[in-house]
Amino acid sequence: KLQFLYLIAGGATSGPTQKMYRLQSAVAGALLFATMACGAGNDLLIHTPMVMTHDAGTGYLSPGSFVKKLVYDWSATQNVGFYEQMQCGARAIDLRPKLTKDGEVVMHHGDITVPTNLSVALQDVQRFVNENPTELAVFVMTACETDKEGGDCTTSVTALAASMGIKAVTSCNDLATLTMPAAKTLGQQAGGGAVLLVAGCTQSNYDPSVSCYNQKSQAQANGFGPACYGWSSYHDAAFNKMWTYLNQTADKPWPASSFTQMQALWQEDAAGVVEGTLLGSSLVEDEQRSALNAEVLKRLQEGWWPHVGLLEVNNVCDGGNDLRKALLSRGAH
Repeated sequence: KLQFLYLIAGGATSGPTQKMYRLQSAVAGALLFATMACGAGNDLLIHTPMVMTHDAGTGYLSPGSFVKKLVYDWSATQNVGFYEQMQCGARAIDLRPKLTKDGEVVMHHGDITVPTNLSVALQDVQRFVNENPTELAVFVMTACETDKEGGDCTTSVTALAASMGIKAVTSCNDLATLTMPAAKTLGQQAGGGAVLLVAGCTQSNYDPSVSCYNQKSQAQANGFGPACYGWSSYHDAAFNKMWTYLNQTADKPWPASSFTQMQALWQEDAAGVVEGTLLGSSLVEDEQRSALNAEVLKRLQEGWWPHVGLLEVNNVCDGGNDLRKALLSRGAH
């Protein structure tokens, strides 16, 4: 029903101009809000807009020596742990666990291990929902890796979560019909609030070309400067790439049995890391210097992207609560 209303509003096409897209989004947003209001309280969890922290576990990394700081700068997408990420507006956590050779469950970002025990991070979220008993926090687990011979990362993570009173949804078919009220009941914590762990069941919509640094055309090849920064002559090209990606992602039909992510963040590659390092930047600094979260907020407030599931960001403490309020204003939980 929601998808039909969205399609007749013109949401299935990105339109020839951004102005047309905004008009389509506004109409579709009004229809979506009205339909959600009619079924208030019965919204599916996978259709509920939430701010999601990208590679959330990297908030537990800390810089050390010069070499370690370089690794930190281009691995850490957040600069605070899970408790503070929740305070800053996140309600979904991009969780990437790792089972070590010794059988300890930690986290990782690609080849970079985050040595904090996962139990510490889970406790941080439990603390937040205990203090905010109307809230639901969702761990969206992907890229579960193991270094232990014969070990199973997913089994180890779900067992750890269960030992801490956190239930896991491991079937996408079960997730497909899970409403927000049912999710809060399933994830209810003894101290108040709710926490759920969802194993997989997400459409990442990853596009490596949406980068801060690689938007230079051949005619501009002699230029210098990060494409996404306000003072750069390549700023518009970088942001146009971002808006095209987000528009196209928002236009996709809802997955039947999984979350869908809108990655409102700059992707990194080797060339970008080199250029960013020369400019004294980092993944967190790229977000701040480009004001990406603020630009996304502006467009949410203008009615863009009514079809939002998980809005995934870097550096959530730069405007994350405002992003959450913008999503809440649409009638979402």
